[in-house]
Amino acid sequence: AITPPIIAAIAKKNPSREFETKFILQSYQLGMAMRKGQPELMAAVNGWIKTNLANGKLNEIHLKYAGVPIPQEIIDGAK
Repeated sequence: AITPPIIAAIAKKNPSREFETKFILQSYQLGMAMRKGQPELMAAVNGWIKTNLANGKLNEIHLKYAGVPIPQEIIDGAK
């Protein structure tokens, strides 16, 4: 099991090798923590996530850094 960014780094150093994802063993959810008692901050962060999930920007960012799109179960859970 290996992550897409690691596969990309290996492929970059070995351009003659071709790698293909056969199946995904596990995906996991990440979250953010913030202090209690900051409803404005939570609303701003949640609003940013909702807006950028809807317009596709969050998926672009995730794809750029994780090498894969946001899993559909994460998108469905955010609705």
